[in-house]
Amino acid sequence: MSDFTNYVKTADSPTVYGQTSTGQNIAFENQDQFLGSGGHFSQVQISNSPIANPVNYSQWIQSRTVPVSLNPSTTTNTNALTAPPVTNSDINSLLSQNQQFQQQVVGLMQPSADETAAAQQKNQAYNTLQNFDVSVEGGIKDIMNKPIPLEFQQGQQSALTRDAAFTRSSLARSLDASVNNLQAVQQNRQQLLQAAQQQVQFGQQNIATKLQLDQVQRQEQAAALATAMDNNIQSPFFLVGGTVYSTPTGQPFTSEADFLKKTGMTLAAANAKNLIQTVSNDPLLTPAQAKSLGVPYGTTQSQAFGITAPSGRSGGGSSGGGSGSGSGTTPEDQGFHFTASQLNKGALNSKMTVNDFKRLPGVDQNFYINGYSQVDKFKKVIAEEIASQGRDAIGALRDEIDNSNLPQQVKEELKNYVEQTAPSAPAPSNKQWWQFWK
Repeated sequence: MSDFTNYVKTADSPTVYGQTSTGQNIAFENQDQFLGSGGHFSQVQISNSPIANPVNYSQWIQSRTVPVSLNPSTTTNTNALTAPPVTNSDINSLLSQNQQFQQQVVGLMQPSADETAAAQQKNQAYNTLQNFDVSVEGGIKDIMNKPIPLEFQQGQQSALTRDAAFTRSSLARSLDASVNNLQAVQQNRQQLLQAAQQQVQFGQQNIATKLQLDQVQRQEQAAALATAMDNNIQSPFFLVGGTVYSTPTGQPFTSEADFLKKTGMTLAAANAKNLIQTVSNDPLLTPAQAKSLGVPYGTTQSQAFGITAPSGRSGGGSSGGGSGSGSGTTPEDQGFHFTASQLNKGALNSKMTVNDFKRLPGVDQNFYINGYSQVDKFKKVIAEEIASQGRDAIGALRDEIDNSNLPQQVKEELKNYVEQTAPSAPAPSNKQWWQFWK
């Protein structure tokens, strides 16, 4: 049942207002709010007076929301984390609404009852006029066939024609009126048909948009669920990138009001109960990874990029190229465990196939996955050195790159960038040295 008894708008504004039984004027901020309230475009009336004391629909909804007592479990159902994302968009409702518009289109393609009656009136007026003309012609023939003098025939014929002219004029006006009436009814049906066809088109666009939004939402939910699993989230909510998500569903909360509406508590209250776990964009190394690299536990993955496993630890000794592991170990042996999406990201950055990327040492994989963004910073430093010293900086830059713990492929990429960025060497001159003497 709708909360509104009437829908109105002014002639100079597209905003539609829903009027409640208490006399409030609620301003819909978009079409979804209007349709979701049970409104229909055919119900909107034009008001000649300004709308008094309007209230935005979102504010009105929030004012009616009564927080409920909620104490969510701090234990996450691991089965729920693997469940497919659920969308809130009611596509079936949009399809049903669009089917109603289509039925209106089909109905408006047929003549209405008013149009059928108008057509019958027009046909009747036309037939009456035609029958009258036939009667007049028959009367003239009868006069001409009478055995009376010609001057009497002509007089009677003139009298009949004169009397018939007035009646025929009245019948012709009646026919014109019925034709105009039929055209008006037909034009009205065509306008309604065009409006219904436009509604069908808008409905199809709305469905397409909803499907696209649902697809985006599903992708975001899938990414959020993957984040929750990768970071072993145990709280019912988690915060990442400035957005709070529901751990079981992966659905984001769009605002504090949205969180309050869906959970019955404020963000501050949820934080006070430690119900929101913060996910760092720079995750920590696992204890096994930290031990393998010889760094203290608490080191982040970005801080660890380029660090090779020291001699005597898991992975064996390192050789000058910064490979970081012996040939007899795998990234898993070093304590590195990457998801499929992380491996795909690293393969893309390294310009390798996924299978070839999997064969790299764990520290090299870690660099391409978590530290490759640093390459742009290295290139910026190289460009600044070249701009400052020109080709004189090439040797020092190459030595610095060779002596780093970066993966060999990254070293070659940076050294090539040095050559590409440096100015070309001057062309040899045919002049002798004394020719430059001043």
